[in-house]
Amino acid sequence: MTLTADNLEQLDPFSRTTAERLAQRFPDLGEGAWLETEEGDDQPFVVAQWPAPDDRGCDLELSTYGGEVTLSTRFWHEHSSLLEPTEGGDEIDAALDLLEQLMRGKVRPAIVFREGEWFRSRSVHSDKELFLLRSELGPSDWLWVRSHDGSSSMESGAGPRPDDL
Repeated sequence: MTLTADNLEQLDPFSRTTAERLAQRFPDLGEGAWLETEEGDDQPFVVAQWPAPDDRGCDLELSTYGGEVTLSTRFWHEHSSLLEPTEGGDEIDAALDLLEQLMRGKVRPAIVFREGEWFRSRSVHSDKELFLLRSELGPSDWLWVRSHDGSSSMESGAGPRPDDL
């Protein structure tokens, strides 16, 4: 069900507040946001998606399932409860700030595969962090870094590329 002002009342207070702030920051989201309900649950939550504009980019998703904002893309996710809010902000603001940084390519999801299998993921906030991450790769590691628009996506490492990419 598309997210509208009329169906916000169905949401718990956290999801409702997130939906309202999301609509303020991304007024053109339209049908890119909707309500979902997990099987066996009665309470709907918010899901919003931003498809990558390029094949080398990464789709981004926001969800309020489980009482926190989770940002995700393939092989990577970040929970709002683990983010440090800026002065005067809260975890919703922190998640929306990170979302904006991801959309502008200032933060990129980085995933390390070992022997072709997912090993770990993190957010890369600078070229210096990326350089350090690349320098830590072992001989069986392969690094997959994506920006939302694909302009600063990259792959690196001597390890095998995962079959499911």
